[in-house]
Amino acid sequence: TGKPATSLRILTQNENGPCPLIALANVLILRGDVELGIPPSRSSISNDEITAVLANHILNQHHQSKSATDEDIDALLRMLPMLGEGLDVDIKFSSNFGFDVSSPASKLFNAFKVDLVHGWVVDSNNERELAHILKKRCRDTYEGAVEFVLGCDAASQGLVVEAQQGGQVGGKIQTGGNDEASPLDEETLREGKKAERASEMKVRGVASER
Repeated sequence: TGKPATSLRILTQNENGPCPLIALANVLILRGDVELGIPPSRSSISNDEITAVLANHILNQHHQSKSATDEDIDALLRMLPMLGEGLDVDIKFSSNFGFDVSSPASKLFNAFKVDLVHGWVVDSNNERELAHILKKRCRDTYEGAVEFVLGCDAASQGLVVEAQQGGQVGGKIQTGGNDEASPLDEETLREGKKAERASEMKVRGVASER
């Protein structure tokens, strides 16, 4: 492009862990929207400092455009400190950009004009049966898939989870004539979903210094 090269400092983690705060900050840094504002001699920055940089940016954007209500901005500002602990998202299997647009995570990233992208996409051409099950029985979402698996496991008295733990693949579960898995009590479903999210799908983030 003929422009001189620019040296930028980005964030990395001091230990493995959650990353949405770092991811969001680095996108804004590389895009030239924010600067960390720390001297070159410093090699670390805290979660609170990064959160303050992001909060100032979203407030400046709001004052310039007024594209969101004050209540929405207040809600986003309350969410920012939580990015240091993690971010719950529910993906849709049919698209890399498939997220619930009304979810807090989507609203937060949209406010910064940053796309949320995931890699859990099912190719409906190569995996038609799986795509059909996800669409018809699971609402095409991860949360729906967890509910379906737990429901099938309850209907089979634990055979689904037992088969997966034993390395077996491909068994059929009888779910009844209405093509739905047997319902679970709310407490079992809630605890099962919590365990699934914690072990597989929770997208998390921390800054470079805790």
